[in-house]
Amino acid sequence: MPNAVTVIVPIYNSIQFVDEFVESLLLALRDGEHDLLIVDNGSSDGTWQRLCEQRQAEGKRFRLFSFDDIQGSYAARNRGIIEASKSEVLVFIDADCRPATPEWLSMLTAPLRRDPRVGLVAGEIESPRCRGTWVEDFSMRSNMLSQRYTLSHGYRPYAQTANLAVRRSVFDEVGLFREEMKSGGDADFCWRAQQAGWRLAFVREAAVVHQHRKTVKDLFAQWLRYGQGHSHLRRLYPDQPRAHRLVARQMERLGAEPRNWPRHFRWIDAPLIAVSGAAYLLGSMSIVRPREAIGASAIRWKVPIL
Repeated sequence: MPNAVTVIVPIYNSIQFVDEFVESLLLALRDGEHDLLIVDNGSSDGTWQRLCEQRQAEGKRFRLFSFDDIQGSYAARNRGIIEASKSEVLVFIDADCRPATPEWLSMLTAPLRRDPRVGLVAGEIESPRCRGTWVEDFSMRSNMLSQRYTLSHGYRPYAQTANLAVRRSVFDEVGLFREEMKSGGDADFCWRAQQAGWRLAFVREAAVVHQHRKTVKDLFAQWLRYGQGHSHLRRLYPDQPRAHRLVARQMERLGAEPRNWPRHFRWIDAPLIAVSGAAYLLGSMSIVRPREAIGASAIRWKVPIL
């Protein structure tokens, strides 16, 4: 049974989140039997320096690594997976997320203790209850990052790495995340694991709270990556629903929006779908073939901060 858990957090230019997420994660790991490992992916805004200060202030209660050879959250997660070589369970959360309850980790890993056939466990991703900018309010009302959307995917269910627990034996069998993917790497990994016979479980109560994008620019960049990720997945899994079906599902969601939405929400949703769809179509016409899933030997590491 799993008895060693490492929580892995990739981070890039997120100095505004450092203090809060470190404090919340250390609280969730308060029993001292688990490990927190943070991988900075080449931040340039002072994130790395602030993390070093936090580590000293917390008595070196978490491990910290710098990795900027490959820019991308999946490459950073792979670094953490390999460094956590003694852990039987690897838990992934993003720097802009916070555990919704101190029992988050125990609830998220419970299915792995109960059933050896379960290799992956997803927890819910919730929105903050307090109001922010109208862009944050849009994402909150649309509940756009809820796991219920990805777990009901028309091809195969998958879980987002913002709140995911995985047995190490799953990585040993199917490989690590595809480091070249900017979005959709969680879907690819979950699908490979399910193809190998592992089960994916969902614990709604093991929730994290996600801090949404604050500006229109960041929101459009997020949806652009979504479209690129869907395109990459389409090339990897050609039996997926085609592009026009993807756009149709997005438009169906648009038509189902609450009638009491503010008017500015209605004009932002259609352009977001258009940007995501355009990125999907352009990526689908690319002649670049995706690389195979990588193993440990493909990654070059820097000296860890111990």
